[in-house]
Amino acid sequence: ETVARLDEIVREGQRAADAGELSQLPRLNTEFHEQLAAMAGNEVLSGTLSQLSGIIRWIYSERLEVRVLNSWHEHQKIVEAISEGDEIAASDLAMAHVASAKDAFMVPATVAGEANPVSESA
Repeated sequence: ETVARLDEIVREGQRAADAGELSQLPRLNTEFHEQLAAMAGNEVLSGTLSQLSGIIRWIYSERLEVRVLNSWHEHQKIVEAISEGDEIAASDLAMAHVASAKDAFMVPATVAGEANPVSESA
């Protein structure tokens, strides 16, 4: 479980995003988070991530086009902090990443540029 593997996943994600291969991104996003949790050696984190992976994948997929570039940029910054041995920065960046994802999901779908069947049928 190495930083090099995290970096490889980020590069794959960035390539897929640049190429418009969005269908690859949920899998790579899940792989990134699983690899990060495994590297942390925290069984509680790994277990929680495992339990939530389905909903995380769904949330990511729901706002994929909105979050695609920022998400992979955030992943890259986290990997850089880990590579530099800066645990505080890595932790801060990870918390900001979660907050950013939450904020993106909370934006109404119509504002995010997607159709919102609930508001359209009301």
